[in-house]
Amino acid sequence: MSDAEADVIRESETELRDINTSLRQSLDEALNAKEIALTEVSAAQDTAKEHMNRVKADSVLEMGKMEARMNRVKAECMLEMDKMKARVGDLAKHNDETVRNYDARAVEMGSVWQTNLALHAEQNKIIVDLMTQMLKLQLQQQTDTADRLSEALEDEKMKSIRQDSYYRDVMQTLQDMTKVLSADKLAYATQLKNKLRDNQDKTLAMTEAKKKMIQVPWRLAAAFVRVEIQDRLVAKAIVKVMVTKSRLEKVRGRLRNKDTMMT
Repeated sequence: MSDAEADVIRESETELRDINTSLRQSLDEALNAKEIALTEVSAAQDTAKEHMNRVKADSVLEMGKMEARMNRVKAECMLEMDKMKARVGDLAKHNDETVRNYDARAVEMGSVWQTNLALHAEQNKIIVDLMTQMLKLQLQQQTDTADRLSEALEDEKMKSIRQDSYYRDVMQTLQDMTKVLSADKLAYATQLKNKLRDNQDKTLAMTEAKKKMIQVPWRLAAAFVRVEIQDRLVAKAIVKVMVTKSRLEKVRGRLRNKDTMMT
Protein backbone atom coordinates (compact mmCIF):
# COMPACT_ATOMS: atom_id res chain seq x y z
CA MET A 1 0.00 0.00 0.00
CA SER A 2 1.40 3.37 -0.96
CA ASP A 3 1.63 6.40 1.34
CA ALA A 4 -1.05 8.26 -0.67
CA GLU A 5 -3.52 5.43 -0.23
CA ALA A 6 -2.75 5.29 3.48
CA ASP A 7 -3.35 9.04 3.79
CA VAL A 8 -6.67 8.74 1.96
CA ILE A 9 -7.74 5.90 4.26
CA ARG A 10 -6.75 7.87 7.37
CA GLU A 11 -8.63 10.96 6.15
CA SER A 12 -11.70 8.82 5.40
CA GLU A 13 -11.58 7.24 8.86
CA THR A 14 -11.20 10.67 10.46
CA GLU A 15 -14.13 12.02 8.45
CA LEU A 16 -16.25 8.98 9.40
CA ARG A 17 -15.42 9.48 13.10
CA ASP A 18 -16.42 13.16 12.82
CA ILE A 19 -19.67 12.23 11.10
CA ASN A 20 -20.36 9.57 13.74
CA THR A 21 -19.69 12.07 16.54
CA SER A 22 -21.98 14.64 14.89
CA LEU A 23 -24.73 12.04 14.47
CA ARG A 24 -24.45 11.04 18.15
CA GLN A 25 -24.69 14.67 19.22
CA SER A 26 -27.75 15.18 16.99
CA LEU A 27 -29.32 12.00 18.40
CA ASP A 28 -28.68 13.15 21.99
CA GLU A 29 -30.18 16.54 21.23
CA ALA A 30 -33.25 14.90 19.63
CA LEU A 31 -33.70 12.61 22.65
CA ASN A 32 -33.39 15.56 25.03
CA ALA A 33 -35.91 17.54 22.96
CA LYS A 34 -38.26 14.54 22.99
CA GLU A 35 -38.00 14.26 26.80
CA ILE A 36 -38.68 17.97 27.17
CA ALA A 37 -41.67 17.75 24.80
CA LEU A 38 -43.06 14.72 26.67
CA THR A 39 -42.67 16.57 29.98
CA GLU A 40 -44.44 19.62 28.59
CA VAL A 41 -47.24 17.48 27.10
CA SER A 42 -47.70 15.66 30.42
CA ALA A 43 -47.81 18.96 32.29
CA ALA A 44 -50.31 20.36 29.77
CA GLN A 45 -52.47 17.24 30.13
CA ASP A 46 -52.41 17.54 33.92
CA THR A 47 -53.33 21.21 33.69
CA ALA A 48 -56.15 20.44 31.24
CA LYS A 49 -57.48 17.65 33.47
CA GLU A 50 -57.35 19.91 36.51
CA HIS A 51 -59.16 22.66 34.59
CA MET A 52 -61.81 20.22 33.33
CA ASN A 53 -62.37 18.86 36.84
CA ARG A 54 -62.66 22.37 38.19
CA VAL A 55 -65.13 23.35 35.44
CA LYS A 56 -67.12 20.16 36.04
CA ALA A 57 -67.26 20.83 39.79
CA ASP A 58 -68.35 24.42 39.17
CA SER A 59 -71.03 23.21 36.74
CA VAL A 60 -72.35 20.65 39.23
CA LEU A 61 -72.42 23.29 41.97
CA GLU A 62 -74.22 25.77 39.73
CA MET A 63 -76.74 23.12 38.67
CA GLY A 64 -77.37 22.38 42.34
CA LYS A 65 -77.97 26.06 43.00
CA MET A 66 -80.31 26.33 40.03
CA GLU A 67 -82.22 23.25 41.19
CA ALA A 68 -82.53 24.75 44.67
CA ARG A 69 -83.83 27.99 43.18
CA MET A 70 -86.25 26.02 41.03
CA ASN A 71 -87.55 24.19 44.10
CA ARG A 72 -87.98 27.50 45.94
CA VAL A 73 -89.90 28.96 43.01
CA LYS A 74 -92.06 25.84 42.81
CA ALA A 75 -92.81 26.03 46.55
CA GLU A 76 -93.72 29.72 46.27
CA CYS A 77 -96.01 29.03 43.32
CA MET A 78 -97.73 26.13 45.08
CA LEU A 79 -98.24 28.30 48.20
CA GLU A 80 -99.65 31.11 46.07
CA MET A 81 -101.98 28.68 44.30
CA ASP A 82 -103.23 27.30 47.64
CA LYS A 83 -103.92 30.85 48.82
CA MET A 84 -105.81 31.63 45.62
CA LYS A 85 -107.81 28.39 45.92
CA ALA A 86 -108.80 29.30 49.48
CA ARG A 87 -109.67 32.84 48.42
CA VAL A 88 -111.77 31.66 45.48
CA GLY A 89 -113.58 29.21 47.74
CA ASP A 90 -114.33 31.99 50.23
CA LEU A 91 -115.59 34.26 47.44
CA ALA A 92 -117.82 31.55 46.01
CA LYS A 93 -119.20 30.73 49.45
CA HIS A 94 -119.84 34.39 50.18
CA ASN A 95 -121.56 34.88 46.81
CA ASP A 96 -123.81 31.88 47.46
CA GLU A 97 -124.68 33.23 50.91
CA THR A 98 -125.47 36.63 49.37
CA VAL A 99 -127.84 35.05 46.83
CA ARG A 100 -129.55 32.98 49.52
CA ASN A 101 -129.93 36.01 51.77
CA TYR A 102 -131.35 37.97 48.85
CA ASP A 103 -133.93 35.25 48.12
CA ALA A 104 -134.92 34.98 51.79
CA ARG A 105 -135.24 38.73 52.16
CA ALA A 106 -137.21 39.01 48.93
CA VAL A 107 -139.79 36.52 50.23
CA GLU A 108 -139.79 38.15 53.65
CA MET A 109 -140.40 41.60 52.24
CA GLY A 110 -143.11 40.57 49.75
CA SER A 111 -145.90 42.02 51.81
CA VAL A 112 -143.96 45.23 52.41
CA TRP A 113 -143.41 45.66 48.66
CA GLN A 114 -147.15 45.42 48.05
CA THR A 115 -147.93 48.20 50.52
CA ASN A 116 -145.14 50.50 49.31
CA LEU A 117 -145.56 49.82 45.56
CA ALA A 118 -147.32 53.06 44.66
CA LEU A 119 -145.05 55.24 46.80
CA HIS A 120 -141.65 53.97 45.66
CA ALA A 121 -142.25 52.69 42.11
CA GLU A 122 -140.78 55.63 40.22
CA GLN A 123 -137.97 56.15 42.72
CA ASN A 124 -136.85 52.52 42.57
CA LYS A 125 -137.07 52.46 38.76
CA ILE A 126 -134.54 55.30 38.64
CA ILE A 127 -132.29 53.45 41.13
CA VAL A 128 -132.45 50.27 39.04
CA ASP A 129 -131.50 52.12 35.87
CA LEU A 130 -128.55 53.85 37.54
CA MET A 131 -127.29 50.66 39.18
CA THR A 132 -127.64 48.71 35.92
CA GLN A 133 -125.62 51.25 33.96
CA MET A 134 -122.97 51.41 36.68
CA LEU A 135 -122.65 47.62 36.88
CA LYS A 136 -122.44 47.27 33.10
CA LEU A 137 -119.73 49.94 32.91
CA GLN A 138 -117.67 48.42 35.74
CA LEU A 139 -118.00 44.88 34.39
CA GLN A 140 -116.94 46.08 30.92
CA GLN A 141 -113.90 47.84 32.41
CA GLN A 142 -112.94 44.71 34.36
CA THR A 143 -113.33 42.55 31.24
CA ASP A 144 -111.22 44.94 29.14
CA THR A 145 -108.50 45.00 31.80
CA ALA A 146 -108.40 41.20 31.99
CA ASP A 147 -108.24 40.95 28.17
CA ARG A 148 -105.36 43.43 27.97
CA LEU A 149 -103.46 41.53 30.64
CA SER A 150 -104.09 38.26 28.80
CA GLU A 151 -102.83 39.72 25.50
CA ALA A 152 -99.69 41.16 27.13
CA LEU A 153 -98.94 37.87 28.85
CA GLU A 154 -99.52 35.97 25.59
CA ASP A 155 -97.01 38.25 23.81
CA GLU A 156 -94.44 37.61 26.54
CA LYS A 157 -95.10 33.89 26.30
CA MET A 158 -94.50 33.90 22.52
CA LYS A 159 -91.21 35.80 22.96
CA SER A 160 -90.14 33.28 25.59
CA ILE A 161 -90.97 30.36 23.24
CA ARG A 162 -88.91 31.88 20.40
CA GLN A 163 -85.86 32.23 22.68
CA ASP A 164 -86.25 28.86 24.39
CA SER A 165 -84.75 26.25 21.96
CA TYR A 166 -81.36 25.94 23.70
CA TYR A 167 -82.89 26.33 27.15
CA ARG A 168 -85.21 23.36 26.47
CA ASP A 169 -82.23 21.08 25.75
CA VAL A 170 -80.35 22.10 28.93
CA MET A 171 -83.21 22.49 31.44
CA GLN A 172 -85.93 20.10 30.21
CA THR A 173 -87.02 19.15 33.72
CA LEU A 174 -87.45 22.77 34.81
CA GLN A 175 -89.44 23.54 31.66
CA ASP A 176 -91.80 20.60 32.25
CA MET A 177 -92.48 21.73 35.82
CA THR A 178 -93.00 25.30 34.67
CA LYS A 179 -95.44 24.17 31.96
CA VAL A 180 -97.44 22.22 34.56
CA LEU A 181 -97.56 25.23 36.90
CA SER A 182 -98.48 27.58 34.05
CA ALA A 183 -101.24 25.24 32.87
CA ASP A 184 -102.66 25.09 36.42
CA LYS A 185 -102.59 28.86 36.73
CA LEU A 186 -104.26 29.34 33.33
CA ALA A 187 -106.91 26.82 34.34
CA TYR A 188 -107.60 28.74 37.55
CA ALA A 189 -107.65 32.03 35.64
CA THR A 190 -110.19 30.54 33.20
CA GLN A 191 -112.24 29.23 36.11
CA LEU A 192 -112.24 32.65 37.77
CA LYS A 193 -113.15 34.38 34.50
CA ASN A 194 -116.04 31.94 34.02
CA LYS A 195 -117.12 32.67 37.59
CA LEU A 196 -117.08 36.38 36.80
CA ARG A 197 -119.17 35.75 33.67
CA ASP A 198 -121.64 33.69 35.74
CA ASN A 199 -121.90 36.51 38.27
CA GLN A 200 -122.50 38.95 35.41
CA ASP A 201 -125.28 36.70 34.07
CA LYS A 202 -126.80 36.52 37.56
CA THR A 203 -126.64 40.30 37.83
CA LEU A 204 -128.34 40.78 34.45
CA ALA A 205 -130.99 38.21 35.36
CA MET A 206 -131.72 40.01 38.63
CA THR A 207 -131.91 43.30 36.72
CA GLU A 208 -134.50 41.84 34.33
CA ALA A 209 -136.47 40.50 37.28
CA LYS A 210 -136.47 43.93 38.88
CA LYS A 211 -137.69 45.52 35.65
CA LYS A 212 -140.57 43.05 35.49
CA MET A 213 -141.54 43.79 39.08
CA ILE A 214 -141.41 47.53 38.17
CA GLN A 215 -140.34 48.36 41.75
CA VAL A 216 -137.29 47.47 43.84
CA PRO A 217 -136.79 48.71 47.43
CA TRP A 218 -133.67 50.30 48.81
CA ARG A 219 -132.58 47.07 50.51
CA LEU A 220 -132.63 45.27 47.12
CA ALA A 221 -130.38 47.98 45.69
CA ALA A 222 -128.00 47.40 48.60
CA ALA A 223 -127.92 43.69 47.72
CA PHE A 224 -126.91 44.61 44.17
CA VAL A 225 -124.11 46.74 45.59
CA ARG A 226 -122.86 43.71 47.52
CA VAL A 227 -122.95 41.66 44.31
CA GLU A 228 -120.88 44.35 42.62
CA ILE A 229 -118.33 44.18 45.45
CA GLN A 230 -118.03 40.42 45.00
CA ASP A 231 -117.52 40.90 41.24
CA ARG A 232 -114.69 43.30 41.99
CA LEU A 233 -113.08 40.76 44.32
CA VAL A 234 -113.31 38.09 41.61
CA ALA A 235 -111.73 40.48 39.09
CA LYS A 236 -108.91 41.24 41.54
CA ALA A 237 -108.33 37.51 41.97
CA ILE A 238 -108.02 37.17 38.16
CA VAL A 239 -105.48 40.01 38.06
CA LYS A 240 -103.56 38.36 40.90
CA VAL A 241 -103.38 35.12 38.90
CA MET A 242 -102.05 37.04 35.89
CA VAL A 243 -99.43 38.84 38.03
CA THR A 244 -98.29 35.55 39.56
CA LYS A 245 -97.91 34.04 36.05
CA SER A 246 -95.90 37.11 34.98
CA ARG A 247 -93.60 36.64 38.01
CA LEU A 248 -93.06 33.03 37.01
CA GLU A 249 -92.14 34.07 33.44
CA LYS A 250 -89.64 36.61 34.84
CA VAL A 251 -88.02 33.90 36.98
CA ARG A 252 -87.71 31.69 33.89
CA GLY A 253 -86.11 34.61 32.03
CA ARG A 254 -83.57 35.15 34.79
CA LEU A 255 -82.68 31.45 34.84
CA ARG A 256 -82.35 31.47 31.05
CA ASN A 257 -80.05 34.53 31.16
CA LYS A 258 -77.95 32.85 33.83
CA ASP A 259 -77.64 29.72 31.67
CA THR A 260 -76.59 31.87 28.68
CA MET A 261 -73.92 33.62 30.76
CA MET A 262 -72.56 30.25 31.94
CA THR A 263 -72.35 29.07 28.32
